[in-house]
Amino acid sequence: MIEVDFGDVVTVRVHNSLGNASTSIHWHGISMNGTSVYDGAVGTTQCAIGPGENYTYHFAAKPAGTHWYHSHYQGQFPDGLRGKLIVHEHNWEVSEGFSAGQEIITVSDW
Repeated sequence: MIEVDFGDVVTVRVHNSLGNASTSIHWHGISMNGTSVYDGAVGTTQCAIGPGENYTYHFAAKPAGTHWYHSHYQGQFPDGLRGKLIVHEHNWEVSEGFSAGQEIITVSDW
């Protein structure tokens, strides 16, 4: 899980170790105004990351909320290439019914 504060600059270096498959990462729910080259949509905003290649994503964490990232190439995200991205408000407080460290899960139906 990636946890950041609103407005932080997020830098993620991806190394593709999938062997014979290309990949990319899409940051679902994140505003990519001015940084669309890092959106991860293969064939639209980015070329796929080939086997053995690296790509560095660099964007501002906004809006605040619970988001997710996932492969945007073929059927890789249902196979597990996905994760959580939490963007906290600057003055974020733990609300009643939520405890710090509580696990957030992702579910996929194949």
